[in-house]
Amino acid sequence: MGDMLELGEISHSAHVELGRYAVSKGIDFVVAVGEYRRNIAQGAIEAGAKEDRVFEFTDNIDAAKFLKDVLKSGDVLLVKGSRGMRMEEIVNILTCPA
Repeated sequence: MGDMLELGEISHSAHVELGRYAVSKGIDFVVAVGEYRRNIAQGAIEAGAKEDRVFEFTDNIDAAKFLKDVLKSGDVLLVKGSRGMRMEEIVNILTCPA
């Protein structure tokens, strides 16, 4: 999950709620990217996610490298963030041959 941009004064609480929401929907792992990554992670952990299943990255490249190492055949991955976060960089790295 990447930052949701241009939320103004609700940015902190909206990102915390995003982490909570993801866990409430049964997400197994949370990978948060961007300036608000800690808020997403905080919400996920508050909602019951185990800390060893919540990961934070400052940029898409590091997140993609991590995902490339841990994803297995049959896994489902949702990549979502504001357009300005360029989350397609993650998809491009994951779908290019090594």
